[in-house]
Amino acid sequence: MTHSAIEDANGALKGGAMLVEVAGGIAYRAVRNRGTIGGSLAHADPAADWPLALAALGAELVVQGPAGEYRRPAATLITSAFTPDIGEDEIVTAVLVPKLSSGARFGYFKFCRKTGEFPDASAAVVIDPDRDVSHVYVGALSGPPQPLTELARRIAEGDLTAPSRDAATESVATLHGLDPIERHMHVGTLLRALERAFAR
Repeated sequence: MTHSAIEDANGALKGGAMLVEVAGGIAYRAVRNRGTIGGSLAHADPAADWPLALAALGAELVVQGPAGEYRRPAATLITSAFTPDIGEDEIVTAVLVPKLSSGARFGYFKFCRKTGEFPDASAAVVIDPDRDVSHVYVGALSGPPQPLTELARRIAEGDLTAPSRDAATESVATLHGLDPIERHMHVGTLLRALERAFAR
C-alpha cells in the first residue's frame, strides 16, 4: 500500500488518524505516490516514519518466504541501520494494526531540518486505556526505535497526567550514544509528541 493511499484513507484504516497523519508527513506527495509501507519497513532506515509509528501502535507484520508465512511484531524488525531481521528471500506482505478505541490518544512528532527530509529526531506516543495500552517510542537513532518503558508505565498508571519536560529529559537520558545536541533534539521531540497525545 502506498503512503498516499494511506494518507487519503481517512477513517477507513484501523490505525485511523495516526496512520493518516504519519503518511501525510512522509517526504513529498510524489514520493508518497510511489513509496510503500512494506518497502519502507524492509528498507529498515532507522529514521523512517513507519518503523517508529508501527512500533508505537503495536502492529504486526506478515512475512512470506520459502518456508511459509509468519507474523512478527513491527517493533522487532530492525536489528541495526538498514538491516531488517528478515531473509533475503522473504517479503513483507501485510501490516496488521490493532484498532484504536474511541478514547485512544496519540502523538507523533519529528524534527527535520527541512520539509521532505528524514528526521534527526522523532517520537511516537500511543495511549489507549480501554485496551490497556501505553506505548512511548523514540526513533531516528542509530538502530531500531527504542521503547521508553518507564515513561509509558507512568502514563498508564496515571502518575504522569500532563506533558513534562523533566519526564522527557529523564527518559531520553536512558538512551545511550547520544551527544548533547542529539539529546536536546530528542528531548524536545519527545515533549512535542507527549503534548500532542495529552491534548487530544
